Amino acid sequence: MLPGAVDEANRLTSPIQFMFREALADVEIAGTTITKGAIIVLQMAAANRDPAEFDDPDEFRIGRPQGRNLSFGHGIHFCLGAHLATAEVRSAVGKLLPHLDRFELDTATLQLNPSMLHHGYQNIDLRARS
Repeated sequence: MLPGAVDEANRLTSPIQFMFREALADVEIAGTTITKGAIIVLQMAAANRDPAEFDDPDEFRIGRPQGRNLSFGHGIHFCLGAHLATAEVRSAVGKLLPHLDRFELDTATLQLNPSMLHHGYQNIDLRARS
């Protein structure tokens, strides 16, 4: 179940929230014209919660088919490090899970990264249960 859990966590908490792109040509989307050269913001975090793509998109479902999960981009803009990052998380969580009952999360030191672009925590402190 670990691969599905990691994929679903990435979908719900996209590591990259959005990115900027330049329109290469005039295009009309939903009745709005985007002109060539315009800078647009692509919100992957919002797309990963699109109810047209994911049933009950705000729920964490380990066995969910991932559909068009954009957490690491798409097409020629797919993150080169996505496979390595995913493998590292799966490995780390896989090693930690059997011992998780021996630790507790120190919520007093838990801080989100202050970046609007990169979602995640600055640190996650675990301490041995007493």
